Amino acid sequence: MSKEKYFINCLFIIYFTFLTSPLIAGNGVLKFAQQAIQLGKVDASIEYKISIPIKNIGTDTLKLLRVSTDCGCSSAKFSSNALAVGEEAILSVNFKPTIGETPFYRSIIVLTDSKIPQYTVTLEGEIANTKKEVSISEEVAINWKDSQKSIPILSAYSLKVKGRENELRTIPLYISNLGEKALIIESFDMKGLRIETIQLPRTIPKGYIMSLPLKIDFSDIGNQLHYLKINTDERTLMFRLQTVVND
Repeated sequence: MSKEKYFINCLFIIYFTFLTSPLIAGNGVLKFAQQAIQLGKVDASIEYKISIPIKNIGTDTLKLLRVSTDCGCSSAKFSSNALAVGEEAILSVNFKPTIGETPFYRSIIVLTDSKIPQYTVTLEGEIANTKKEVSISEEVAINWKDSQKSIPILSAYSLKVKGRENELRTIPLYISNLGEKALIIESFDMKGLRIETIQLPRTIPKGYIMSLPLKIDFSDIGNQLHYLKINTDERTLMFRLQTVVND
């Protein structure tokens, strides 16, 4: 699958996520042993069985609502549908490479009842020309990475919101830390958005979720594009918002 098709499929699944997200979200946070998995060179005649450990590092029980893949050549399931705080489980993925699609990009989308409703795992690699080039066995066990980094993730990276002319509205955007080290929010850069007063710098410990209440002003007619840059000590996150004023 090409990168273009990969991103189109991801956008469709993201749209589905917002339609199916629970109305009352919890503070569970899902951590994966690895989310960007490099398989190397694979044999297109083999169906690979990939085991990915997952853990709830949040402060509430986490329900695993659904797991989806971006093509019929892969499938996935959980060993448990609910994780208590600190509990682990296995995400099992069956993956059959497609002859001729190299390099390949596959996505597994996990939906939860958390304020961070969606997580993405990617599989990347190449189809080997000969069996001697194959770099992995039929069963692949993914190990936890020993990393001391913070890993910031947003509940959404883009939204489209409709409102009435001159309406003022506040919507929540959530940021969580999946890493081992505390995450520090250093500053915000924004256009067309305001955030309720938050004292900076702000620290988010491992497994915690922080709310960023975004204030939206629908005073401008038509479609308007806004953005929010969240500058952290690890990397910068970008959130984009499109507002539409109803007639």
